[in-house]
Amino acid sequence: MPASTSASITPPGTISQANFDTYSNDWITVVGKDDSTELSECFRLDGATENIKCVYFSALQVAQLVSTVGAQNIKARFLIERQDIDGYSYPHFAIALFATDDLNGRLSAYYVSQPYWLLDGDESENTPLLDVYKPVLLPDALATYWQNNWSPTGLDPLATQEMFDSTYGYLRGYTFELDDFLKPLMQIPPKMLIQQAAPIRINFGLHQYYPATPNADGTPNNTFGLLVSYSGYPENTEQNPIDDEEVFYDLGSPCPPKC
Repeated sequence: MPASTSASITPPGTISQANFDTYSNDWITVVGKDDSTELSECFRLDGATENIKCVYFSALQVAQLVSTVGAQNIKARFLIERQDIDGYSYPHFAIALFATDDLNGRLSAYYVSQPYWLLDGDESENTPLLDVYKPVLLPDALATYWQNNWSPTGLDPLATQEMFDSTYGYLRGYTFELDDFLKPLMQIPPKMLIQQAAPIRINFGLHQYYPATPNADGTPNNTFGLLVSYSGYPENTEQNPIDDEEVFYDLGSPCPPKC
């Protein structure tokens, strides 16, 4: 008989429970600091003056998520993954997705967004170039409005604590219906394999509104939000004629209160 082992196996594109706990707790710690310097660093690379616009999940990751038997919701949770360079631990914003049942029980592994900070402009097999600064706007005035609030023309505003604060506490993520991730997969061109399809993009935006209790300075709230979308490859091909056109988007319910 083969020797038994207590070591857990972490499939590609997923993270362990221990890492999920570490990364998600790090997010809560950083967003809760009064000094937003580290928080703003999470959304910028190499001293850039632009915020990252999105994160990506491979179509295969999303296909496995929605294939989870009994799944009713897909939950997105905010993470901070760190990269040690020359003695400094650089924080990077990331997202974990997992499927839950109608009793809020987790059914799937934690699928983690692709590490854009390690790609350095290179392409991996069957993955389009991941340009996290690319200002591709969704074909809807409201979605464009949200995205422009997050990344307006000119100098992008730094991410601040107020962008993640809400009546219920600091945002830890969003909860989506299963259908919100099924529809993007349906936009994959006929006869294309899931493994060859372009990734699913989760775009960032700011929801601007006046709260029930007016702010002391009379300004509106600016709250961070997520929009799910699918796009084709950057170049038009016979296999994928979408030509990087956004064909679907949706937004979820904030956590808290719906976690």
